[in-house]
Amino acid sequence: MAGTGGRVVFLPRTKPPVVKSVSAADVQRGNIGSRWRKSCDITSSLARNFRRAVVQGESEAVFKTVQSILGAQQRNQAEVITSLVLERSSPEPLKEALMTAICIGMQPLVELITSLFHEFPGEEYNGCRHSCAFPPHVTPLMLACMCNSFDVVEFLLLRHHRIRLPHRPDCCCEKCADESVRSSRAVVTLDTYVAISSDAFLWLACRDPLLAAFKLAADLEVCCQVDEGYKSAYWQLHENVMATTVRIVEQCWHMEDVKILLSQKDGISLSDSKLQFPRLRMALDCHMRTLTKYFCDVPSVWHHCLSGCVIVI
Repeated sequence: MAGTGGRVVFLPRTKPPVVKSVSAADVQRGNIGSRWRKSCDITSSLARNFRRAVVQGESEAVFKTVQSILGAQQRNQAEVITSLVLERSSPEPLKEALMTAICIGMQPLVELITSLFHEFPGEEYNGCRHSCAFPPHVTPLMLACMCNSFDVVEFLLLRHHRIRLPHRPDCCCEKCADESVRSSRAVVTLDTYVAISSDAFLWLACRDPLLAAFKLAADLEVCCQVDEGYKSAYWQLHENVMATTVRIVEQCWHMEDVKILLSQKDGISLSDSKLQFPRLRMALDCHMRTLTKYFCDVPSVWHHCLSGCVIVI
């Protein structure tokens, strides 16, 4: 954790256990984008040659480039992606190639494929319209978040990919009030919550990951109560977000860092603004059982956090 210009920035000291694509040393130094910048430098000439080979229809050159990234063991995947990027009659095959590369989790390949979208401006942000494998509402960034691929999520965020936040199932706006729309969008809403509940999204897309996790957990609790059809799915997402909050706190280097983290007042109600650790109050209000249990299980943390502070539960 570090303070910059009066703003608290949270820098994980180790990578989350589910993450395989982020170097802990890079994250620890606040240098999480270094690998992307390095790969960008390495593949700049490769990207130009790749684009030229695609435009000229040189299938052998395209295949060799793709296979050099994927490795010899994924020859079938290389053949599929090669055939997709060479089909340039519409953006749809290219979007499917991008989604396939995201599923594989190879950020350099994702970078190469996105370089081909100059012929179809804006299409790289959209889902596939006619794919048998990918629903049209799932965008590249949503898929990368679902796969929890930190490298790919960061790369897409730097290319200005965004996720439109969902309306909760209990929303009563004019659009959501239409029963036909509500039923047809239930899966879309769930998939969007799956994406924004990922560690990759919370860490990389949110200025304040802990506050975002608290608000998301509260929304998911409402979703569990309102959407009976997907109650178990929303409940599992809620459990995952609670586990994420523990991992966020565990990244603090010292007890003073924990105090700074819990004393932040952004998103706090006026009645709680005078508490010494309002984020702890928020955790209790949001029923963050895993996080509060973590504090109880670590006596030194609980003692330091509650010393001189009275909290009424």
